Amino acid sequence: MTSDGRHERKLRDISRQLGICRMIADEGYEAFVSRSPAGLTNRYAAERAIEIIAEATRGLDEDWKAEHSKVPWRRIYDMRNLLSHEYGRVDYDVVWNVLTAKLPEFVQQTGVEPETDPYSEL
Repeated sequence: MTSDGRHERKLRDISRQLGICRMIADEGYEAFVSRSPAGLTNRYAAERAIEIIAEATRGLDEDWKAEHSKVPWRRIYDMRNLLSHEYGRVDYDVVWNVLTAKLPEFVQQTGVEPETDPYSEL
């Protein structure tokens, strides 16, 4: 653990959010895009989880990020900026692609596993 433990806390934050994203993706595309309160909640939860993941990556040790150079660190943060600042332009098919393709690639590239019970510490 680093002296202040920041890197490890950020990895735990990412793991928790990956777990939430996995749960949303496991419900399927139709549930995600559903024009229902549950669908809207899932879309908002996915957006927020992706934002947190991206923001947490900024706090990771630079050496660790360099060891995982295949990860598109800048694109991750660009997605966060889109969700945070250009929220009117969010394409939910793109968000779905992040949930079902990009985040699993991130897991494979970094070895950061989704938390199996992401709500345990809430």
